[in-house]
Amino acid sequence: MNRRGSALVLMMLLTVAALITARLCADMMLAWVGTQRAQTAADFALLSAVRVRGQSLETVAARWDDFGAPITHSGGTLNAPASLVTAIAANALALKRALPGYQGRITSALTVAAEANGVARTAVTQSTPGGLRLGLEAQTQFLSSTGFPTLSIEGLWLRRVWLDTAEAGTAAVSVAWNSPRLGGSWTFTAPASARLEWDADTHDVAVAADGNGGFSGDWVSASSGALFRPDRYPVYRAQLAALP
Repeated sequence: MNRRGSALVLMMLLTVAALITARLCADMMLAWVGTQRAQTAADFALLSAVRVRGQSLETVAARWDDFGAPITHSGGTLNAPASLVTAIAANALALKRALPGYQGRITSALTVAAEANGVARTAVTQSTPGGLRLGLEAQTQFLSSTGFPTLSIEGLWLRRVWLDTAEAGTAAVSVAWNSPRLGGSWTFTAPASARLEWDADTHDVAVAADGNGGFSGDWVSASSGALFRPDRYPVYRAQLAALP
């Protein structure tokens, strides 16, 4: 092979090497962009779902207050004016039956927010499903009134299932992402973590003495002297949290 042919072969090899290098650089750039998109999707989807959870808890508390405010507590017994018992029972049962719907809103928020960022719901994995549950259990309780038989009422009050009063639990998800490359694809995951915090002013004397994290976790904390208040200062904020 003469020198001209050798030079041509060398140039071809260098050209191929340059093209491969350029493709690899482009693939790496696309992968970096993909990681940013996946992280944004994970953060946005999770934060949206946690916010909807907080809004749902606040809405549930407001609905309970609409019919439960007249209920009083005395010696371990709940009491209400006879004229309101029928309405209280009907509204309590309606609220109990509505709880799955509020849970559905949380799940839908995660799906909608992920898909809005170009991520299929199947690519989102919940690492801590409990953090995206509504977290309330309807309790059956007896209600008494003067001149009216004592009734066992479904959903008369709602108990929180989370333990900490400062926050209502931490949720975590991860988004799977595939980025094409020469000869195949890179697969990676983008994790996100967020918590729902109690947003009451704990420096306020009344809140510090009477608050219970927004909802009571047991019968004792649901009662406040002569008043029956299973939800107190039910205000929440969602916040991204550090990954474990």
